[in-house]
Amino acid sequence: MIAVELHGGLGNQLFQASASLAIGWRLGAGVQFDLSRFRPGTKRRYELGRFAHGAEELSAPGWLRPGQKLLKAMGLGRKRAPLGFARPLVQEGHFHFDPRFETVSGSAYLRGLFQSPLYFGPYASELRRIFALEPHVSARARELAALLSPRTLAIHIRAGDYQNPKFADVHHVLTPDYYLRAIECVSAEAQIDQVIVMSDSNEAIPLRLPQGLPYSIVSSTSALDDLFLMSHAKHNIIANSTFSWWGAWLGNPEGRVVVAPKQWFAPPYQAKVSTKDLFPPHWRVV
Repeated sequence: MIAVELHGGLGNQLFQASASLAIGWRLGAGVQFDLSRFRPGTKRRYELGRFAHGAEELSAPGWLRPGQKLLKAMGLGRKRAPLGFARPLVQEGHFHFDPRFETVSGSAYLRGLFQSPLYFGPYASELRRIFALEPHVSARARELAALLSPRTLAIHIRAGDYQNPKFADVHHVLTPDYYLRAIECVSAEAQIDQVIVMSDSNEAIPLRLPQGLPYSIVSSTSALDDLFLMSHAKHNIIANSTFSWWGAWLGNPEGRVVVAPKQWFAPPYQAKVSTKDLFPPHWRVV
């Protein structure tokens, strides 16, 4: 049995789920999603329950939490699998791809971010089938998708929470220069006759995009709707966000031009990690 600790938003959960499913498929093992961190009152919620991924969804019993808190206070909480998951802990050693995960050969509890397609590349087609978005989005999103040109570019701008000073050491809002260079990169390789823009802060959009660029802002109340429209567009310019990473990856890869930012994290944090395995090799990084 392969268990994985799920946490964070939709993009993070997709990475964690995909890595664990890939190991489970390779071993012919069952997979469990540990949802213990999605407790009432926490900011994030579990987002993958509507998909037919085949994993067992469970949380450690509430009566084990005092024991887990005690282990954490003793400095042991992150050095072993949580109480209720009696199996060896396999923890991601660094941000870039950890090849130890290719050697997992028995039951394990996985903990990490797993933000690289190298964790699940051989199963790309299966994952795109499982996490197909169209059956789960609103009728409005499907109507908007039907109106998109075959030469549509989707741009994502992440600004809302990244403007919070408490995230400044790790995350940053991408500069207008990035979007200008990204648009030039796409335009050099593909014909574009429609641009749609999605953001968690519509006020930030005109501050990031070149003046005179014709675009339509797509606003919806559903993260899945936005992800679906990103994936349905022909080409993508993503933000430094796992959300738009998946918006580009879940789309049909044939003929798709994807531009991603080299400066994924704030400079002080990026100096500590390597993002060399974060993007598929055919994506353009500027």
